[in-house]
Amino acid sequence: MGLDLSKKWARIESYGPKLVENITQAISRDILCYAMQTLRTMDIVAHVHDELIIECDEQVSLPVICEQMERTPPWAEGLLLRAEGFECRFYQKKIEKGHPIALTGCPLFILFTSYPVQARRGSP
Repeated sequence: MGLDLSKKWARIESYGPKLVENITQAISRDILCYAMQTLRTMDIVAHVHDELIIECDEQVSLPVICEQMERTPPWAEGLLLRAEGFECRFYQKKIEKGHPIALTGCPLFILFTSYPVQARRGSP
């Protein structure tokens, strides 16, 4: 059931891959929300898909925040997560090598993303 082309509630057609994609995106969103709850004392200024943007002091430890984001929700026991992040003085998607950031007196932004760890062949 869903909205059809005339915006009325009706039975709509779908297919397997679309359902799997929607389920996967919903679980990913739930994991991101769990990470946001574990980081509730931080100043999360935005989140985009699987990323969190945090405004913080320079003394905040990047590895500690990554460790917090790698926590698995109780309902997903056994799911291995890895988080990566970087620090910058303004929001950007990634830091280019050889492109120094020369702004001072600006808030520090930390961009994080988490993703499942790939299982190795032969491991359960």
